[in-house]
Amino acid sequence: MAEDMVQFTLRAQARKLAKQYFPKLKKMPNLRVVPEKDNNEHGPAWLNALTGTIHIDERVSTFQEKTTPILILHELIHWSLFEENGDPDEAEGERFDAQLRRIKELGAYTGLL
Repeated sequence: MAEDMVQFTLRAQARKLAKQYFPKLKKMPNLRVVPEKDNNEHGPAWLNALTGTIHIDERVSTFQEKTTPILILHELIHWSLFEENGDPDEAEGERFDAQLRRIKELGAYTGLL
């Protein structure tokens, strides 16, 4: 039950961040908390653009004041670039940097860093 609440609040957090900083998204990605045992090759969060899912490692999923918003914003950048350009899940080139600067200028990281 507690895990369901964590996942619910993370989804709400992701929807709020997407609405505020990525209003042109055509589709909101799903969000899934992943058990530690299933995360043997990724960091604390990652996007699978083909399934439209942001994965958050359960070990960081409860740090919702600062850590998860930062992770979700990062993955939302990837998702928006995939939607717009078909960029690979892990691409972090010029377009990624431009999106990062854009949301930073809008105040996305104020109070988080």
